Amino acid sequence: MRLIRDLSNYVGAEDIIHVPLVEDVTEDRLVWKEETNGQYSVRSGYRVWKNSKKSHNPENGVEDWNDLWYILAPPRVKHLLWRICKGCLPFRARLSQRQVPCPTNCHFCGLTEEDDRHIFFVCSETNSCWRAAGLFDIVAPLLHRHNDIKSLILYVCSKVDRKVAGLFACMIEMLWQNRNDFIWNNEKEEASRLWWLAFHKWQEWFLAQNSQVNEAAPYQSSLDFASFWLVQVQRRRGF
Repeated sequence: MRLIRDLSNYVGAEDIIHVPLVEDVTEDRLVWKEETNGQYSVRSGYRVWKNSKKSHNPENGVEDWNDLWYILAPPRVKHLLWRICKGCLPFRARLSQRQVPCPTNCHFCGLTEEDDRHIFFVCSETNSCWRAAGLFDIVAPLLHRHNDIKSLILYVCSKVDRKVAGLFACMIEMLWQNRNDFIWNNEKEEASRLWWLAFHKWQEWFLAQNSQVNEAAPYQSSLDFASFWLVQVQRRRGF
């Protein structure tokens, strides 16, 4: 009580002293409010951390990776998208930032630094592939809307038809393979052929996953495929 009177004025000290105490509390102790027993647990600590991340996210939520894993694409392709979103691919700009001695310019155009946004969407070589697929007019607005490739990919996975998102993902994979072939083997596919290869790889996987072969039968030509992809994407809000 002496400490209370030393730290407070007379009126305040008397009010504090006369506050009734709970009879069953014999001593003060630290409690963890996230558990009913007052004991800290890793599970509740992780839950608090996740909620804090969510509250500080500008879009009021953490990434929904379930949308990415739910698209209709081979597992290796979905894993590639995940690696891109996590910043795991060895683009030249990223290697340079990590003190790896290598050129930083794009191996295709040589005009600017090679990063994920450039190699998949901005490079003139890449633009030719999206144009050949009839999708450049759809991809371009997304580039203006999303500042980073991670948010763009997650947007496509969450807003677009699962088949279209899978085809989009296979196109990304073919662009990455084409980039690597050009760097290491000095070989690359023409834009008009690259997107067609992406479709056929997706179709082979899709047919193997479905007993109903006629589900993929309508897409037998490049025109049918482009039309299907365009119509499905344009049906979604925000495009």
